[in-house]
Amino acid sequence: MGGKLLIRVAFCTIARAERLTSPTTGSSPANQPISNYMETILAHSLLTICLLSIGCASVDVTPEATPSLTLVSYETPAEPSVEIVSEPRNRTTSWPQEEYSEGTTEGTTEGTTEGENTIEVYLGARTLSDDDWGATVGSAEYDLSSQRAFGIGGTESIGMDEVSWEWAILYSTSSDSNTIDVSDLGFPELGLVDVELSTDTIEFNVGARKNFPISDALFTPYAGLGLGLLRTSIEAAASADGESASVSFRDTAIGVYMHGGLSTMLDDSVSLGLDFRLLTGASYGSDLDGLDGDYSQFMLVLGFVL
Repeated sequence: MGGKLLIRVAFCTIARAERLTSPTTGSSPANQPISNYMETILAHSLLTICLLSIGCASVDVTPEATPSLTLVSYETPAEPSVEIVSEPRNRTTSWPQEEYSEGTTEGTTEGTTEGENTIEVYLGARTLSDDDWGATVGSAEYDLSSQRAFGIGGTESIGMDEVSWEWAILYSTSSDSNTIDVSDLGFPELGLVDVELSTDTIEFNVGARKNFPISDALFTPYAGLGLGLLRTSIEAAASADGESASVSFRDTAIGVYMHGGLSTMLDDSVSLGLDFRLLTGASYGSDLDGLDGDYSQFMLVLGFVL
């Protein structure tokens, strides 16, 4: 009943609109008000809606509508499609998060400035006590306190912030020679004798080192501390009239060393630095009893990062 009433109203509206839009005597379609045309369009639209509503109502009450509704509900398998799509999305979403997390962890590890693994080459000079390493024989003076020093060493990271184990094998040597008139020493038959005194020391160091990096600084300061084992020998050789003789003495001492310096990177794997080292507490006890092995040392250091 309601559908028939709507259709009747629509037809009446269309008839009225057509009378309004039909041209009158002395007027043209261009002179008709635009509202008349809009009313015609509205009436046609109303008629269309009425017809559609009546058609839909007839579908709802007819028995044939039930299978179509059942078919629509049957053709919407929402759960399988959602599961298939959502599963790879979840994996895709979690995978980058795991990669990002691992990357963050690696970044943190790289960001921590652990001590580096390096090999170092040393070249410099060592100074010992003049009182222990100087001698006067007759009118000749000998000085073995100033020694050449060189060696090799390195560092190995121990997983702490800027801290490394360090080791070094150092070698130092010195010699001095003079011609002595030994006739005044109770050997008048020998006359002049060439006498050379020489010493050399091999040293083993083990300790720890810490770097103190400064932001935007060209040089990095560092300091180290450890134990040093010294093996020292002294030899005296004399020659006169084609004859020669020599005598040597060897002894061992243990001392504590401390050192510090500055280093700068020449490129990604090579560094250059200056090292100052002190060793104390090294006293010989047998063949070289009375001598002191304490020293100060300046070294030029060439390092290679492994």
